[in-house]
Amino acid sequence: MISVFGTQTGDAVLPFTPAGTMLSGASLQAGQATPGSVRTCGNVSVQVSAAGLGNGADTTDDVLFTYALPANSLDAAGRQLTITAAGKFAANGNNKRIKVWFGTTTQTVGAAVVGGTVIADSAVQTTNGGGWAASVQVQKYGVSGSNTQISTCAQIAAGASHLGTSAPVALTSAENAVINITITGSSPTTGAANDVAGQLFDIAFNN
Repeated sequence: MISVFGTQTGDAVLPFTPAGTMLSGASLQAGQATPGSVRTCGNVSVQVSAAGLGNGADTTDDVLFTYALPANSLDAAGRQLTITAAGKFAANGNNKRIKVWFGTTTQTVGAAVVGGTVIADSAVQTTNGGGWAASVQVQKYGVSGSNTQISTCAQIAAGASHLGTSAPVALTSAENAVINITITGSSPTTGAANDVAGQLFDIAFNN
């Protein structure tokens, strides 16, 4: 007998729960490699706004998008998140700024963010129109429950300018609780609404 449930022992086991969910310990063949395998992966959140979700008429870091990573997602070393965000700037010369946050405590779209650690920061930009993009990875390291993560910023771009790669940031978010991941935009000098708009927020998870 061959079981399709990963919880059964004795017979050949395929990596699924009784509910049909693939277990996190499952692996896939890497091409035709023998032996060779890759971890399972997939998008856990994709948020899109064609019109764009903008900052408020203030100078604070206002939430454009946010996602609540379920508790215990980062339960073992090697778990990895890839965070991608993109959007557009207003067609003016105002100062503008984008940030990516990990572990925020208050994150209401359109309102000022509270808590958390900045893991990517465009610094102040004066891009007149055009787009922006940010890409960050967060990796779990250390033993289960040690609350040890590290983020690496692959890039932040504003219009035609690549703003470089910042140094990795050590994180200590509680892994047995929800971890909020948040994108903010601001008009830090003028306080003009919609100077920064978010249009895409994507989080992929790798086992």
